[in-house]
Amino acid sequence: MNIETAITGYIQSLQMMDYPAELVNRRHFTFQRFLNAYDDFDSSSLRNFIEDNSFLSREYFILLKLDIFCLLRYLEQQGLIGTEVFRELEL
Repeated sequence: MNIETAITGYIQSLQMMDYPAELVNRRHFTFQRFLNAYDDFDSSSLRNFIEDNSFLSREYFILLKLDIFCLLRYLEQQGLIGTEVFRELEL
């Protein structure tokens, strides 16, 4: 799975469904930061990314986790990942 392509598809689907621009931009920025920091897209990398951002205020940290959860749900619906990723991350 090419995660960059999957993330681009996810962001485009949010735009097509008229999600607020602020939300789309935040998620795009979040996932771009992930792609810049990690080579692999797996539960270990996602867990490390979440831990690396634990310095964020409580509100933004929750939003970060929500953004990741929503991306994972999209990837699951597209048949790109299984439900085991959710169990491994314990979001």
